[in-house]
Amino acid sequence: MMLEKILACIKELNPFGYVLLEEEEASEELFFLGNKIELQRAKQVKRHTLTLYKDFKYNGESFLGDAKVSIPDNSSTSEIRSILSRAEVMASYVQNKPYPLAKPENLVLETSFEPSPFLEQDLAFWVNQIAEELLSADLTQRVSLSAAEIILSRGSRRIITSEGIDCRFPRANCYLETITSAKGTGEEVELFKKRDFSSYKSGELKEALENQGVLTLHRAEALKTPRNFTGDVLIPSEHLKTLFQYYYSQGAAQSVYEGISGFSMGGAFQEGDGDKITLNLLPYLPASPCNQPYDPQGVLLKPVTLLERGIVKSFWGDPQYSHYLGIPVTGALENLEVGEGSSTQEELRGEPYLEAVVFSDFIISPQTGDFGGEIRLAYIKDGNGRIPVTGGSISGNLVDCQNSILFSKERVREENFYGPALSRFKGLTVAGVS
Repeated sequence: MMLEKILACIKELNPFGYVLLEEEEASEELFFLGNKIELQRAKQVKRHTLTLYKDFKYNGESFLGDAKVSIPDNSSTSEIRSILSRAEVMASYVQNKPYPLAKPENLVLETSFEPSPFLEQDLAFWVNQIAEELLSADLTQRVSLSAAEIILSRGSRRIITSEGIDCRFPRANCYLETITSAKGTGEEVELFKKRDFSSYKSGELKEALENQGVLTLHRAEALKTPRNFTGDVLIPSEHLKTLFQYYYSQGAAQSVYEGISGFSMGGAFQEGDGDKITLNLLPYLPASPCNQPYDPQGVLLKPVTLLERGIVKSFWGDPQYSHYLGIPVTGALENLEVGEGSSTQEELRGEPYLEAVVFSDFIISPQTGDFGGEIRLAYIKDGNGRIPVTGGSISGNLVDCQNSILFSKERVREENFYGPALSRFKGLTVAGVS
């Protein structure tokens, strides 16, 4: 078998250390144009990825270098030896301070989470189930499903390391992409939506597509965003998820070690009357595509409280940067849970606002906290009611406005994020077009 050949070649080389990942994945893919199937295909792949570590000295100083390489599944023994030899050479050019690699942990894994239902039944069964639910959506006569893409995959990941870690666990995920179109008073408009999930409830995808259809129609009928808007901005969970990547990055041991992060252990990063932020990192979150018991370096993952009511409680990190900072190794947890706020959604919508629902793109700098996006659909509430608008952009800096942010008590799940359904920001720049 391929795995045994690779391990035998590693043993011959006798490196300082290694982490070997074997990933098997089968997928079923379905592509729609309108309501008709354009293409259906299935794939099956096996991947081997090796991180090789080499200890060496240069000018009397000790270093631990590393190099990551992919090994094709049909490689011969001589080809594997050649790949490993190149990896060893590459690792000798990486001058990292020495650090210990991840060690096995004799802990019992939590089993309270529900495994993905995609691990059962044929992949084709699930793809057809999802397709039937999408096609059953009740879209208005002026809205149509232009295209859809369903990619359902499942398989396993095995992690073998020089330190004695040998673990294997299943993985499953569905990537869903839908494009809806509508004709308003002007040209036809489209809205694009993507979702990643490891499970779903019956009727959930149908409801989501019907809601996307309503938003598409509102965009087709929307007025241009006014230039003179100066009120608060409401941001829903879908985009709040993006903003919290700033806190996730700032809490990384690597960012702290390299001086990129402004966080300090036990330090307060919020002042003022806004809701104080609590952020937990979790190995498992219902329906998340990022659920895993171990990270790719073989670190057993456990929940971590990163931020608690505006205070930095811990950092997260891999063996390398955790060792440099002298903190416990947490591994790379990718599920984010944000604490609830002090207001209901109804209360947050109680005063004039602009609620940004759909962006063409919404990004944030993980280093500075600067963020922004172009408005595809928003709603302005003033004395004339709640009016859909489109065009223009929103921008701001999370550090500048984090002291006054208000979050909803209600929380929802968005892929690997569980947090407030709605948030209210002051001081953002809204660049209108009319």
